[in-house]
Amino acid sequence: MHMNQDTENTASARSVSPSTPTESQVAEKPQAPQPPSFPEGGLQAWSTVLGAFLFQFSTFGSVNAFGVFNDFYVREYLNEQTSSDIGWIGSVQLFITLSMAIVTGRLFDRGYFHHLMIAGSVVFVFCAFMLSLSHEHKCYQAFLSHGLGIGLGTGLGYLPSLGIGAHYFFQKRPLVMGIIAAVAPMGAVIHPIMLNKLIHGSLGFHYAV
Repeated sequence: MHMNQDTENTASARSVSPSTPTESQVAEKPQAPQPPSFPEGGLQAWSTVLGAFLFQFSTFGSVNAFGVFNDFYVREYLNEQTSSDIGWIGSVQLFITLSMAIVTGRLFDRGYFHHLMIAGSVVFVFCAFMLSLSHEHKCYQAFLSHGLGIGLGTGLGYLPSLGIGAHYFFQKRPLVMGIIAAVAPMGAVIHPIMLNKLIHGSLGFHYAV
């Protein structure tokens, strides 16, 4: 009787040996990661490209038009300051725009694209209005709104708007990235001409901004 029980226990122990995986172990086996899929088009994808296009044109195009502002500042608006002091406005603006990629790149990778774009748009528009309300010969007002504020607003969305197209396209990615990247030079051509005509025309500086 005891021998039969020992034989049954030994057989059951062999049937569940460590070398044989159980059903729970098989279920816990990690699945191989699936490659990402890209829409390669559609309304949402091309609307995203259009949004990035408009953001780049409005913000970075304005940053590239600082030469018009600098000339107006030196000749009329801030002529009590030296050209070197006024140049700090444009230098800080461009530095913040590009250096913000250290922060925005990490946030963009973690999924905060919408937060960055909304914050950048709000800050840019708000500081543009503040610049339009600034007073003549008040260099610190132009520095805070134009140099720091607009630079910060542009920097928050500059890198995310460049990289978002790659999330929707793979085969057409070079074309899409080329479209978005070409906006900054286009804005750099249109914004200076437009602002120069508006500032020195019937609108004046404040309404032109």
